[in-house]
Amino acid sequence: MKNIRNTLLIIVILFSTVFSKQSKGQCIENTCECVYYSAIQDDTLWVGTKVGLSKILLLNDSIEFFNSSNSGLPCNYIYTIHIDSIGNKWMGTYYGGLVKYDGVNWDIINTGNSGIADNDVFTINFDNNNIL
Repeated sequence: MKNIRNTLLIIVILFSTVFSKQSKGQCIENTCECVYYSAIQDDTLWVGTKVGLSKILLLNDSIEFFNSSNSGLPCNYIYTIHIDSIGNKWMGTYYGGLVKYDGVNWDIINTGNSGIADNDVFTINFDNNNIL
């Protein structure tokens, strides 16, 4: 297990370096270097950055990039990612609230449509019953 964690850490570090070099056209003032959070789901690495969300298939190294221009993300700053027991990706954003992505739909939970206290979401926790 320790070897897997070390390997994943290396992948994230390498990814942030490669991504920053390959995606200059999608970056503003070299912000791609900042990886805030990553999460693993089966053979997929989800990476939150200052410029959006990346989905990396570890088996073939293909990358799919999501941002506020090409997806339902309300903003590009992804501070945290948590994957629940049924595979939903939950993301905390900078001033965009909480985002739930089920692989097709993007649901936004913010101060305007819920009782959430703030649209800056830095951490996400689930209890033992998988309740947010």
